[in-house]
Amino acid sequence: QPQNMSNLVWACATLMYKDEAAMQKVATAASLRVAEFGTQELSNLTWGLATLALYFEDWFEASGAEMARRSRDCCPQDLSNTLWAYGTVVHKRNEHLRAINWEVMRQIEWFSPQGLSNVIWGLSAIEYRDIKALTCISEEVMRRPLELWTPPDISRLLYSCAVLAWSHDG
Repeated sequence: QPQNMSNLVWACATLMYKDEAAMQKVATAASLRVAEFGTQELSNLTWGLATLALYFEDWFEASGAEMARRSRDCCPQDLSNTLWAYGTVVHKRNEHLRAINWEVMRQIEWFSPQGLSNVIWGLSAIEYRDIKALTCISEEVMRRPLELWTPPDISRLLYSCAVLAWSHDG
């Protein structure tokens, strides 16, 4: 079942238990059933593999296409976890990113500070410099009071902006 596969990978990542052969089998089986996954299951399995530093192209391609196709069904955490995972394993697929970024911009006000910093970090790690998305994220960051942000959030934001050579003029 998709939820069981997602939960298994999430649990292994949470425990930092890395069995590459087992994870490859789960990723391959999951790739064949990707349309059966909910968006949280897609993002959790993707996050788990990335957390374990495992990149299985078949899973990232299949799940990325499915996330892009169903991006309007995603919640902010699904989107930020997915973009963080893409950055962690350096998965660059512009056609997937366009749809996911569009949804990030549509839901921007609902993202937590950590979610926003994970989004921009993920984009910077894969060198995806979408001016419209960066402007949208920057405006949302500037709108929020400083006390909402933790030092790691601020650090991720500043680092990511430096990597992308991005500054907000607002």
